[in-house]
Amino acid sequence: MIAAAIVVEATKAIRDIPSIVFFPLSTVITFLAIFIGWLYCFMGLYSIGSYSDVTIDPPAAIGASNTNYTNTFRDYEVNQYRDYITGYWIFSLLWLSNFILGIAIMAICGAFAEWYWTQGQPEKMPVTKSLWRTIRYHLGTIAFGSLLIAIVQFIRFILEYIDSQSKRLQERNKGLKYLLCILKCAVACFERCIKYLTRNAYIIVAIRGISFCSAGMAVFKLLGAHGAQIAMSGTISAFLMFLGKIVISCSCTVI
Repeated sequence: MIAAAIVVEATKAIRDIPSIVFFPLSTVITFLAIFIGWLYCFMGLYSIGSYSDVTIDPPAAIGASNTNYTNTFRDYEVNQYRDYITGYWIFSLLWLSNFILGIAIMAICGAFAEWYWTQGQPEKMPVTKSLWRTIRYHLGTIAFGSLLIAIVQFIRFILEYIDSQSKRLQERNKGLKYLLCILKCAVACFERCIKYLTRNAYIIVAIRGISFCSAGMAVFKLLGAHGAQIAMSGTISAFLMFLGKIVISCSCTVI
């Protein structure tokens, strides 16, 4: 009953704040614009290197004849720091993407919080005002939370790179293969936990305006006191949302 009530209240909030439906579109457009610039710079960084002129002596048979022979060509040498630079650039994308997503999440949470505490009668443009509050007061909080997620994601990226580069060694050593699988699974689970903690911390920050660490402690206390109820409500809410998607899809198919 609590899970169903949560879904009903969320539906009422979307009804009273219809502009919130289109807000994620601006987030997608912003990320795509930044990604295009990032990709352009990435291509330049990945191809960093230098050319050098190399001269070779022609064979005696060609040197004795009148045949035209070019004994100078240009050689391309990759910069020795290229992999480190591109790794840093990939990490910057992970951090920046989570930062943009964090701004969007906190802006939406702030709009919902204003709707809740004003008893369904928020002021005009609640999403815009929440976005302004987020940019003015909480960018440091979002930067720290997105950094934690980016670090874990970058560790996953490194493990995937090691996995791709050690396929032959894994065929000869099954223990290494199982170890990499266990590490990748553990880091993936840890990433989900960090994302869950960070998202709920953003909600607490949007409501109370406290720091990220204080919000994280509040989330731990809530999970400790009401962990079973939160897990059950979240599971049932997700199931109800899944049923809603099926009904919408089937209805559109029939129509």
